[in-house]
Amino acid sequence: APDQLPALADVLADVKKLADRLAAAIKAPILEDYTGPVLLDGLASPQFFRQLLARGVAGQADLVGSQRRGASDTADLENRLGKRILPVTFQIYDDPRPEKFQGIFLAGHYLFDDEGIPAQRVELVVDGKLEGMVMSRAPTKLFAKSNGHGRRSSSEVPRSAVGCLYLESAKGESPEELKKELIDAADAEGLKYGLRITAIQGRAGGGGGPGGGGFRRGGGAGFA
Repeated sequence: APDQLPALADVLADVKKLADRLAAAIKAPILEDYTGPVLLDGLASPQFFRQLLARGVAGQADLVGSQRRGASDTADLENRLGKRILPVTFQIYDDPRPEKFQGIFLAGHYLFDDEGIPAQRVELVVDGKLEGMVMSRAPTKLFAKSNGHGRRSSSEVPRSAVGCLYLESAKGESPEELKKELIDAADAEGLKYGLRITAIQGRAGGGGGPGGGGFRRGGGAGFA
């Protein structure tokens, strides 16, 4: 609805920030090569986790005659079920049902998936261990039924995909603490600066369903 759109002043402020960022990016030196500590901050953090996990936690049936995926294949994490994939402070779940999060509308919100199954909350990572997968109607070796995550893009056959992925961590640090840790890590490696990435360019999907794709670094800064 029109009353749910942001105020014109807020839109103009965002446009100015974007223009300033683009102008600064044009003048910034090109980073040809870097090996060292990296801090994923702001939008880059959820983008990275989505890219890293979205395809892997989507249950995928092995096609008849296809080669079985290896244990180290991050595109399919089902073989890691019950094992630790993240620090114990992490909890991750997928729940497409809420329409908003902290007052912001969620693009991945839905109540029924593209196979007519009611959307469900799925606990994916509990205390760092992989405990579940998002599923469509297509069964896998360890999961026999859908939990409301069958999604399709255009005329494609529905397949398992995340809806709204939530990450929680019991150990949070302030931006100032993270910046200090980045600088200390760079100093320990004898580097003049550490790299802070604030956004990742490319399709935000991260695989496993509609909108999947690769990414590259979008915005960054060096802290010395």
